[in-house]
Amino acid sequence: MVGLTSNNLMNLSMAERFDKFKEKGFGSVMIWLGPDAKESADERATLAERAGLFIENFHLSCDHLNEMWIDCKEGDERISRFKDEIAAASKHGVKTVVCHLTHGDFPPFVSTIGTNRIEDLVKFAENANVKLAFENVITKDHVTYVLENFKSPYVGLCYDVGHDHYWRVQDWLGLFGDRVFALHLHDNFADKDSHFIPFDGSIDWQYTLPRLAKTSYRGTTTLETKDAAYVYDASPDKYLEHALSVGNYIDKFLESNR
Repeated sequence: MVGLTSNNLMNLSMAERFDKFKEKGFGSVMIWLGPDAKESADERATLAERAGLFIENFHLSCDHLNEMWIDCKEGDERISRFKDEIAAASKHGVKTVVCHLTHGDFPPFVSTIGTNRIEDLVKFAENANVKLAFENVITKDHVTYVLENFKSPYVGLCYDVGHDHYWRVQDWLGLFGDRVFALHLHDNFADKDSHFIPFDGSIDWQYTLPRLAKTSYRGTTTLETKDAAYVYDASPDKYLEHALSVGNYIDKFLESNR
């Protein structure tokens, strides 16, 4: 099954977006919980269900991430919002959420208070029966630390192919390929986080796809591409058709090579 991130076709309402995804042949969706839509997490999930889309995961909101590692009220509030979003996922039977641990090039160092907050979040996710997939981003220290120190079956990696190609901070799949809970598939030219459709950038997919097939991931093939990327001078329908065609190719490759 092939899925797409919800932050596409931003000129359409959330309901119209999901209906269009389904109409064009996508079977699932990753629901982005950023501030770019008025609907709550619960409302977004309900709209996806009404459209007949399987919800592969929620991508938790990403504001005030660095404050998690600092002794401040914003850090506590950040964890509280994560919990609310995880509770919404659990309510809708969504088994995985994607989470960023930091923002920017120079986040605060890994800290005791941050570790304690993550421990609290992991316990909450375990009780909600929702897995936490921590995404590889521009710096490696925090995600690596959490994956190495929290061995819960509810703690794993969201492997973002485009981020790995752009930032190249370490061999994420070599280290944590047996703990991949989520995939973000998109492309770039290693000069910015472009979110192109795979094969439209410079990622070596002949090398990457066999490695993806050997990971523990068995969920839907999820494209985190964006129609707003400058390379797509086409109608929304043509963009979705192209994305689905590439997604189907990758999905079949992964299924055949596991």
